[in-house]
Amino acid sequence: MKNIDMSTAPRDRNILVQTKTFGFNTRLMGYEVTGAQWVEAWWRNGKWVEWCGRKTTLSTSHIDPVAWAELPQ
Repeated sequence: MKNIDMSTAPRDRNILVQTKTFGFNTRLMGYEVTGAQWVEAWWRNGKWVEWCGRKTTLSTSHIDPVAWAELPQ
């Protein structure tokens, strides 16, 4: 999948976004970036939020994507 800069992401439809994942490091006693994951997201009220399957549900939290891609057909 080709990673595309978020500055070019469309805000009129759902897309796939890549986000950082975090894990707890017991040696450091805190969270650190451990990888990345792709999630479906949409632009809502000036921020990216993870898509929960319904436009009427607003319980998803803000995410900070680093790249985007079109949804597969």
